[in-house]
Amino acid sequence: AIPYEHEFTLIGTTDVPYHPSDGPAKISQDEIDYLLSAANEYFDAPITQGDIVSDYSGVRPLYDDKAKSASEVTRDYVLEVDEFAKGAPFLSVFGGKITTSRKLAEHALQKLEDYFTYSQLDWTAKASLPGGDIQGADFESFFKSLSSKYPKFNSGILYRMARCYGTKTRDMIGDAQTLEAMGRNFGGGLTQREADYLVKEEFATRAEDILNRRTKLALHMGPSQIAAFTNWFKQEHGHGHG
Repeated sequence: AIPYEHEFTLIGTTDVPYHPSDGPAKISQDEIDYLLSAANEYFDAPITQGDIVSDYSGVRPLYDDKAKSASEVTRDYVLEVDEFAKGAPFLSVFGGKITTSRKLAEHALQKLEDYFTYSQLDWTAKASLPGGDIQGADFESFFKSLSSKYPKFNSGILYRMARCYGTKTRDMIGDAQTLEAMGRNFGGGLTQREADYLVKEEFATRAEDILNRRTKLALHMGPSQIAAFTNWFKQEHGHGHG
């Protein structure tokens, strides 16, 4: 149970077998009952299915190492290189997760060293992700300076932006000195300028990318606000949910 978005609790996880014939991955009623029961063993205030505001499901790919049970299957990633016509390499990646993504990427390039020449060796261990180049990794000092630059912004909304975009927040806000100057406000602190920025800089192609993936603002918006944003996004950028 993880504190989530300042207002919610993220509860998980479950581990059930999945087959593509099952259709899109989604939580089952058995899993909901299991998680509620487990949480209620520890929470002071009991929770029910009516307390659930959102859920998500995903499939974790595991390498088939012929283990006797799913719990015994390796959680490590496996890389395999095959050569096809004219010696072109085809790299297959089995398994992997976000916590090992940097090491996986380095190992993938090492697997391809026989085919390509690199201008430099492994370098990502000390590199910042976009927006992560905060001086001294001192977020509170960074946020203080950001608040000084944009004193008319709601501090809660500015804090959320700072956590999402780091030093890129200045690029996203630009010359706006108020939230109103960021264009249409869709609710939950989501504005037109932020949405346009996510399309341009963060590869968002659907309304759902912004509401649930790049941000979690769908949790802070009502159904009518989500519908209005989805319609706007479809008109401006060509896609809606999906």
